[in-house]
Amino acid sequence: MVGRSSTAGRRRTANERLRQSFLTQVSERLRDFAQLLTEEEEAADSVGVELRRMSDTAGTLDLEGVSRAARDAAVEIEDGVTSVRVLRRVANALRAVVGQLRFGPVVVVGLTGRPAQLLREDSELICEDVDLFPDLPAFASALHTDEPSAVVLPVEALDAVRQLSSRERFPVLVHGRSAAWLPRLRAMEAGAHGFLLEGFRLADVTRLARWRTSQQRMPFEVVLLADQHAVRDALARSLERAGLVVVTASDPAELAAALQAGVPRAVVLGATVAGQSALSLARMVRGHPWCNHVPLLVWGRPEEPGLLRAVGVDDIVRSEADPDLCAQRVLDRVSRLDALPWERDPVTGMRNRLGVLDAVDAELAKASRSSSVLSLVLVALRGWQQAVETHGVSVARVVRRRLVTVLSDELRRTDIYGELAGGELLVAIPDCRAEVAEQRLRAAGETFAALCAQDRQLAELRFVLGAADTRLGLQGLAQRAERALRIVERP
Repeated sequence: MVGRSSTAGRRRTANERLRQSFLTQVSERLRDFAQLLTEEEEAADSVGVELRRMSDTAGTLDLEGVSRAARDAAVEIEDGVTSVRVLRRVANALRAVVGQLRFGPVVVVGLTGRPAQLLREDSELICEDVDLFPDLPAFASALHTDEPSAVVLPVEALDAVRQLSSRERFPVLVHGRSAAWLPRLRAMEAGAHGFLLEGFRLADVTRLARWRTSQQRMPFEVVLLADQHAVRDALARSLERAGLVVVTASDPAELAAALQAGVPRAVVLGATVAGQSALSLARMVRGHPWCNHVPLLVWGRPEEPGLLRAVGVDDIVRSEADPDLCAQRVLDRVSRLDALPWERDPVTGMRNRLGVLDAVDAELAKASRSSSVLSLVLVALRGWQQAVETHGVSVARVVRRRLVTVLSDELRRTDIYGELAGGELLVAIPDCRAEVAEQRLRAAGETFAALCAQDRQLAELRFVLGAADTRLGLQGLAQRAERALRIVERP
């Protein structure tokens, strides 16, 4: 006998499947409506009728924002307004419902002819969709139903660069000739996040976009090891005001434990701590297999500062210096390190967003040259956000290590996995159908849950999966996996 809870769960899943399918259709229909209103004035009545039907369906699926926007647009069209602008309210409502996509489109403006054709060919073998516009007016007048993962503008479009970079979360890039150094300078001053040389390919765009969205979003954790003193406490308060999470300690054994439990983003040492010199402590940090990259600062008046520099100390700050200045130096070094184009986590070796998406693109290229099936599985860790908010950012490092342990044991060497965002993984499994790939990740999820059950901080973490494969085509594979994940995320 089927229980009421399982029946209700299946009903919720079915409803969410309908919602996701409808939202996808709305996005496609809006583009068709825009083309009809532009090319055929007599099509306005038909568009109005279709918008009312869309409104009714949205209301049935509890999508009130979309329903109201479609109804208002239909009324405007019936009143004689045939501009594409009336459809934008529906596009805006759609973006509000869908939210930020994991694989939003890459928008490129200002390319025509052969360069645009090359980008269209490249677009078949990347995870994101690609929208091409010949010029800025075409981009401004178009309906944008999904939030982009990046927008690429002509280097001369300073007003558009300034507006987008100040209002939006996605990277804004510019393209132009290599000799156009002055326009490039002005674009960067206006807020552009990167520059692409004339003749660029789509891989150049995605690398910049993925790099910019791979950077650390959580607060940085810093270990402050120094003897207890009022000056140390003042420095700790300055570090916290700078937005850093500070772990203070006065015993060198605590530093060793902190390095082993989870690598901090920076270490600040006193000139001597519990009788141990900063030189010895710095050697311990640099000698740790995971800490060669960690910014290391010494605070106070240490002996032999030249030797400290030689063993890898990045900065020496006198104890009488303004603690806010010292805190700013720490933050600057941590932020700069985080801004480098890492492809893997330097501690666990797990691919980040840049690394895993580039690797999946390579697998798509391989699949295009063979008849093999490639599966893509999105994994969301249910309970992740609550664990980080409750127990701190150190949870992220512990979880990342356990994921590497489980996935390296459960998956094949040819399989690819990486961290798409905090609490989200992307797994590519070649020569495997979606249903089999999902079974493998479900088994890995059970192993991970059993491992986490031993730790009170992680006991509630669970895998939530969305899978798709290339049997329906290479293009749109990541989007299909995301839609499958969204269906099971909501219930």
